[in-house]
Amino acid sequence: MIRTSRRRMLTYEQVPPSTLLLPETAARDKAKNIFVICGPAGCGKTTIAKALFQEYGFPFVESDDYHSKANNEKLILGLPLCDTDKWDWLIAVREAALEKLAIECSTVIVDCSTLKRKYRDVLRVAGVDNKHVQVHFVLLNAAEQILRDRIATRKGHYITAGVVRRQVDELEMPSPNEHDVYILDGNGTIEQVKSRAILLVRQLMKDEK
Repeated sequence: MIRTSRRRMLTYEQVPPSTLLLPETAARDKAKNIFVICGPAGCGKTTIAKALFQEYGFPFVESDDYHSKANNEKLILGLPLCDTDKWDWLIAVREAALEKLAIECSTVIVDCSTLKRKYRDVLRVAGVDNKHVQVHFVLLNAAEQILRDRIATRKGHYITAGVVRRQVDELEMPSPNEHDVYILDGNGTIEQVKSRAILLVRQLMKDEK
């Protein structure tokens, strides 16, 4: 299932509430896009990001590459990251995406869990500070058992069933005014999920023309 809706851009949590929604009629010259593939462990974020690269040639930012050494040490030990751990990481991911837009292309794919609204808001700042940039979130929503089954087939990875459980509990589904979040059916085979994501992105790009 794909959930689409009219979109407004949201800002970071520190911006006053009255400024959280940008006018839908705001001019966006030479519009550029950041597609954030998000969801809990096992949903296929990196796989889908790579599939979009192969299909459309969009470069992608792999969020795991931007963790600090301290964050990586926690992750390897199976310890959860607190908000303090995540802010600098999310900002680094956002800036990496903007850098690619500035020098390489008009569309960038980011794989980043962004399980909570406040994390999504950090990435939304990209569309607030840069009025020509639009941020879209593709939330891969799958049953926990499917996520566990996928994780079980991975070799040499720190993600465990316990991490899946924790992230499923942590996931905040989009609120009614998060119009830039699209819920994509993440169940079935990963090939089926790839096809759905490719079609969704194609439709979103078409709608903006």
